[in-house]
Amino acid sequence: MLFEGLRYLMRVRHRVSDSFDLSPPSTNKDWLRQEKLHRRYDYDDLSADEDVKLTALRKIPTHDSRAPLSSNGCAPLLTKKLIEREAINNESRRIYECTETHHSEHLIDARGDEERHRFALDEYIEGIGDHYDLAQLRTAFQAASRGDTTTLSACIISQGIPADVESSQGVSLLQLAIQRDHVKAVKMLVELGASLNKATSRGRTPLLTAAKYGAIQSMKLILQLLCEQEKSRLKKSNNRSICSENAYDFLFALDENKDSALHLACRGLEYRCVKALLCAVISKVDWREAEKILGEANERGYAPIHVACMWRSVAVVRLLLSSECNKAIAKACPIGRTSRIANALRNASINALKWQLQTGSILHEMAYSKACSGCACERIDQHQMGIGSNVGYVEGLPIGVVAEYEEDDLDLPSRKCIQCEKKAKEIVKMLAKRCPQLLVTRSISGLTPLMSAVAKDALGIVEALLQLKVDTEEMDGKGRTAMHHAASRGISRQVAILLSWGASPCRPDFECNRPMHYAAIKGHTASLRLLYRANKYIDVATPSGHTAFMWAAMFGCDASLRTMLNENPLLSRHERDNEGNTALHLAAKRDLPDTVKLLVSAGWDTECKNDRGESAFVTAAANGSANAMRALLSYGADVFALDKDDNSALHVASRSDDCRDALRELLAWLVESRFINFRNNDGKTPLHIAAENCAVKCIRELLKNGADIRVRDSRGWDCLMLTLKANPRSWPILTILIKHSPNMNGYSPIDNVSTLSLAQTAGNELFVAYLKMHGAMLPFEIIDRAARRIQRWYRKKLFLRGLLHQPNRKGARIRQVCASLGAEMLEAGAQIPSVYFAVRRSLFA
Repeated sequence: MLFEGLRYLMRVRHRVSDSFDLSPPSTNKDWLRQEKLHRRYDYDDLSADEDVKLTALRKIPTHDSRAPLSSNGCAPLLTKKLIEREAINNESRRIYECTETHHSEHLIDARGDEERHRFALDEYIEGIGDHYDLAQLRTAFQAASRGDTTTLSACIISQGIPADVESSQGVSLLQLAIQRDHVKAVKMLVELGASLNKATSRGRTPLLTAAKYGAIQSMKLILQLLCEQEKSRLKKSNNRSICSENAYDFLFALDENKDSALHLACRGLEYRCVKALLCAVISKVDWREAEKILGEANERGYAPIHVACMWRSVAVVRLLLSSECNKAIAKACPIGRTSRIANALRNASINALKWQLQTGSILHEMAYSKACSGCACERIDQHQMGIGSNVGYVEGLPIGVVAEYEEDDLDLPSRKCIQCEKKAKEIVKMLAKRCPQLLVTRSISGLTPLMSAVAKDALGIVEALLQLKVDTEEMDGKGRTAMHHAASRGISRQVAILLSWGASPCRPDFECNRPMHYAAIKGHTASLRLLYRANKYIDVATPSGHTAFMWAAMFGCDASLRTMLNENPLLSRHERDNEGNTALHLAAKRDLPDTVKLLVSAGWDTECKNDRGESAFVTAAANGSANAMRALLSYGADVFALDKDDNSALHVASRSDDCRDALRELLAWLVESRFINFRNNDGKTPLHIAAENCAVKCIRELLKNGADIRVRDSRGWDCLMLTLKANPRSWPILTILIKHSPNMNGYSPIDNVSTLSLAQTAGNELFVAYLKMHGAMLPFEIIDRAARRIQRWYRKKLFLRGLLHQPNRKGARIRQVCASLGAEMLEAGAQIPSVYFAVRRSLFA
């Protein structure tokens, strides 16, 4: 408990009365009142200054006090000087600072039990007492909140606690008594000197507090007393020939949120406080002022009618919009003008309904509002209750919808308050009757009232709008209907309601996505089941060929996959998108091993190939999905599978450094060099692919595992030449390849380029200098050198042939030697066109 072991006290803070302090100066009438209080309560009605001084000097009783203790534990007031002297002696050890702060202005909730009541009081009176016994303060505040006038009067008169004592938030005993409408306690506190104009830290006077808590009896008393004080003040002002301005300002007082008493009164269950305030303004000021108040907005832009709608105050809305207003203000209006004044007040509220509020119209605000005017909402257990109690709150649900829910559904309906939903439904119908354009007004984001209500699961508003025949197929700025919003948010109850009212389960938006797609991708199984059944188990694909099942597989929503497979066991295992990918391809591409296992177990073929000829295993390797590869191998996928271009899994995994982990897995499984140096249709090995895509990490892994850097593709390009073509300034790759490459004179006879010419074309001067320093040559230099070598060899063989006298074998021998020499030169790195062999043969024929 907060006050157990509490050793520190704080000073009393007396707030100075605000501009509404209308108490007249002391007169003979006041003197008679003091005498009356003295005879009734044995209490002297001191002045405000003396009362504050007496309160500040009252001390806590101690065992070493010289004065004898009375029966209530307090030292009696002997003389003012003695008390002052004792207070000064004990001041240094009596004043300390409390360690915790006040958390709420409101003392207790009207529905709180005794335990909550006790703890709320402990928090409430924290930080009040200086030279006061905290137990006595607690007793006084408890008595004020319970309306115990006997105990309260004893605390004030006998204990010396001021009637205006207040917390650090400025909430006084009078405010507490008003909260529960203890009119006798309020009357006694006012007689004992409590101010009717003192406001809390949030700017709420007692009149505003009475309006907020619906304390009608206290409000009538406060209005009567304030009006008498104002009448007396105006009378004295007229006698002194002073122009009175701002008469009856207490009726127009605002709190820190710019809420008037009428705004706060519109939150209540009943309309009596609103009626009392309207009658007071009409009778004391003017009916035009009442019309003005009904059209004024608070800090959040709400008029009183908006507050009543959002707080589900049916009686107040009916009062402000129907003919009941005539009866309510009949006594306050001049004879014969009641109907005119009532029409003006109604029109003021109707005009306020047309305002553009924060999110849109008042219907949108009601959908987003969670406020209520007091019902069973706070008694609803937040934990999931029985499914039947969650679903059956609103009429129009399809028969047997409860049986369609399962225990493992992720979007079971939540608890709702029946009373609040019925009130909201009634209010919407009244608003539609008075202001029909509200039904088609869109929010700032382009949503209709039905879409907003569906998105927030506002059951009463949805049912009222559907009964008013609003269009369920209206679309927002993205082409989405109310069904899209319900399915995407997993509000299965709203899906069932919309389906029962004829909404389409497969209406596409502007991107051709159906509600089933949104329900499937987010795992809203109950909504998905309802939509799947309503669409007769037809899963319509998007323009890219993706069905809702494919979306679920693509994003790993296993719950949605199981739901659709359970609902339709005959679902096609060979359905493909526009690229020929099955659901298994999409799951393997996103590296979703659990989804892969689920699909393979459900019958999807691991060797089914897409339009590129890739199996699910090759697709997983191409996207670096190592986990999906392991899952597929555990189900017997072919690790040697090839695509249409004869690319193996090693080839596709070598395209990017992002796939290095997958490449490592493959290299661990394929350890033989014939797999590592396997060529595709273009004669390229995985090392060529890695060099062509500048995948330096993949190059390191391949070289580490025995990839042959000397291999050329079908056009004669080696890895160094491919790297210079793709990224001539990729120094990490160039350094690695130079370190492992024995040849600087790579040459492609088909494209007539060499390593040096590629470097020159790219403008990499530093690398060009390095190549020249190590003997690299241009294409024509390589060809010329090869031709000269062949020519020298020919002359040598001709000399030998003349010596051996073998003229008959001359032509065949030359061709054989040229072929042999060409093979040797090719091994040395030279690429000699066949035209050179024809030229040399013609010379020596």
